[in-house]
Amino acid sequence: MYSEEAQHVPARPRRRALTLMVVSGALVLLTAGTAAQAVPPHQTAQHRTEIIRLSVVDDGSQDAAVDADPAGESLGDYIVYHFALADRHGTVVGRLDSYKVLTGTGADIGYLTYVTVTLPGGQITGQNAELLPNPNAPIAVTGGTGRYLGVGGDMSGEDDGATAVIRLTR
Repeated sequence: MYSEEAQHVPARPRRRALTLMVVSGALVLLTAGTAAQAVPPHQTAQHRTEIIRLSVVDDGSQDAAVDADPAGESLGDYIVYHFALADRHGTVVGRLDSYKVLTGTGADIGYLTYVTVTLPGGQITGQNAELLPNPNAPIAVTGGTGRYLGVGGDMSGEDDGATAVIRLTR
C-alpha cells in the first residue's frame, strides 16, 4: 500500500492549519450524553436532533504527516492526528482520532478524512471528502457504537478554530 520508503515529515508547520481542519470537520462529531454544553433536543415526527459543542485540548495532542513515494505532494500522502476533547468547563470528556489520505493533487487537491470520537459509552464515526480550498466542509456522521448506535448527522467547526459543533440525529 505505502512504499517502505515513506518518510515521516515533521507536521509542526502544518499544526495550525491541521487544528483548524480538524476542528472544522472532525471535532464536530462529538456526541450527546457527555458533560458538554448541550442544547435541548428538537423533536420532529421523523427524528430527534441534539447539538453539542466541544473544545480541542492542545496539551498532549499528537499529529504526523507521512510523505509516501514519490517525494512531495502525491497520492497516498497522509496525516494522522489525535486530540483530547473537553466540555465547556474544560473537563476532558473524550478523544478524537483521525487520518486524512491525499486523493488529488494540484488543482484537484483533496483528502478523504476518517474520524472516530471516543466518549463514555461508545464511539462515533464520520467521514468526508475534503476538497480544497474548502477545508470546512461538514463531516457526515456515519454511525456509532454503544449509546451512539444508530446516530447520523454532521460535524463542523466554528470560526474560532477550537470549537466543534456536532449535530446528531436519531
